[in-house]
Amino acid sequence: MIPSSIAIIGGSGFLGGKLIRALSNSSAFREIEVRSIDRVQFPFEHGTPERFTPIIGDARDIAFLSDAIEGVDAVWIRAGKSGGWDSIEVERCCEYLDSNVQLAASVVKACTTTGCSRIYFDSSEQVFGESADIRKQLPESEATPCNFYGATKLIVEKHLFKWVSESHRGPERSAQIMRYSRVHGPETRDVIHSFAMAALSGGPIKIFGDGDHQISFVHIDDVIETNMTALRRRPRFAIEHVSSGRPITLFELALRIRESAKQYTGVLAPIVKVDPPSQKMFEPFVVGMAWEPSGHLLGKRPISLDFMIEETLESLVGSVAAK
Repeated sequence: MIPSSIAIIGGSGFLGGKLIRALSNSSAFREIEVRSIDRVQFPFEHGTPERFTPIIGDARDIAFLSDAIEGVDAVWIRAGKSGGWDSIEVERCCEYLDSNVQLAASVVKACTTTGCSRIYFDSSEQVFGESADIRKQLPESEATPCNFYGATKLIVEKHLFKWVSESHRGPERSAQIMRYSRVHGPETRDVIHSFAMAALSGGPIKIFGDGDHQISFVHIDDVIETNMTALRRRPRFAIEHVSSGRPITLFELALRIRESAKQYTGVLAPIVKVDPPSQKMFEPFVVGMAWEPSGHLLGKRPISLDFMIEETLESLVGSVAAK
């Protein structure tokens, strides 16, 4: 089931780089040929491993992409425009369509041209709109996004389903959609990192906007583990949820982090609410999805939020103390 070759679009990014390094370090995948397609050079620290080829260029260029993926068995789409403050701005709509939808459309056309019949796609929990009932946010549930980021991710999912459904015109195709919560690791500069830095420094821990806003996370190690499992499978079409569980409010997250930080500082850092740079809502108020239906990809419970908090604090305590 493991493809003999794969092209990773966005291979120089955080997720792409983690997957490429994991493949190069795994004995089970040592025979797989890996190509990184990106607009920047892949940052290998200790030389380029065997069976790895970095290719620099714009994957939206169908002619370039067709040449770049010629002969590969699978393509993984890891590039695109991420969510953020501008994901609800009408002026940015075309940017999201170009960076996310047009990119995926180019991949589909290039795969059709070259005969590559396997596509993996990194999607997001933000394909779901605002809902506090995570049990309803299943892989097969119809999604209702609230911003252009989530909308373009959902469009690509639909496009890939259509591509798979047309398999009767050629080789049987396979597409796997991987929806992630916020991906966290010791090196990511996210809200866990920000709160942990503040708590270890004595505070204040600043909550921008509504403290009842709920978010959820998944550890980078779980993301890569599910990726490796997905590469061993070849379903006709599958949507998988990769998350650590139920979401948590920003206020509850701040409380949990400052309590854990107390073991290093001996004090409880104050928590303050700050008006955000923009009062506009750029993502759903509740961000989360059911992870249990995709638990077979891990074979265990996901890494917990408590572990992510402790891991982040441990990675920061030395640098904060040095200041």
